[in-house]
Amino acid sequence: MRYSVLAFIVFCPLFAAYGEGDQILEDDQNMEFNYCYPEDLVGVTFSFAKNNGKVFVFEMSASW
Repeated sequence: MRYSVLAFIVFCPLFAAYGEGDQILEDDQNMEFNYCYPEDLVGVTFSFAKNNGKVFVFEMSASW
């Protein structure tokens, strides 16, 4: 178990598409994403290309 956790920690960053401080590629900026929360935005799409020049902070949380 200890070795699998260590392997996970070592190899996960190798497969990351972006790192801290990277700029988003133009192809990825043009992708459309759906909101899943809050309820009044469900069905509305979001694109980074429409928000060029802005700074984004992402947070991911889960209550498992």
